[in-house]
Amino acid sequence: MTVTSGLEPLAQQEFEDIRDKAAAKASRADGRVKFWNVAHVGMGATAAAAAAAAGGAGLADAGMRVLAGILALVSASLTATLGFVRTDQRIAGNKRSHRAWTAVERAARAELVMLSTMSTEETRDALSRVHQAYDSAHEAYGATAPQS
Repeated sequence: MTVTSGLEPLAQQEFEDIRDKAAAKASRADGRVKFWNVAHVGMGATAAAAAAAAGGAGLADAGMRVLAGILALVSASLTATLGFVRTDQRIAGNKRSHRAWTAVERAARAELVMLSTMSTEETRDALSRVHQAYDSAHEAYGATAPQS
């Protein structure tokens, strides 16, 4: 038994809405992964270079102590920022979020493909599963998920 003509367009619209929202959220999560990767590498590499330059400047000449101190402070500040911001955890959380939203998008797409062959009960079950996956995806990032 296929879906009644009144339910199918409503279900189709709901699956399409979920698919589109999930795709947008997956894209934003992917963008955040890229941002935090760049921040992590950029701050880490700069901190390492500043530490090396501070050591070199301090050993090269006694008159370079002020420069060595400034470079050491820059290195320490960047290292502390990395620890405070926890870029590695932000990257991992956004990767989880991206995977969860991508799974929701795929599930909605799959249900759209099968929609014309589903019974009313199968359609309700499919909507329930996709809604549950959507709700679970909100929790994939963790307790500090950015609101977007």
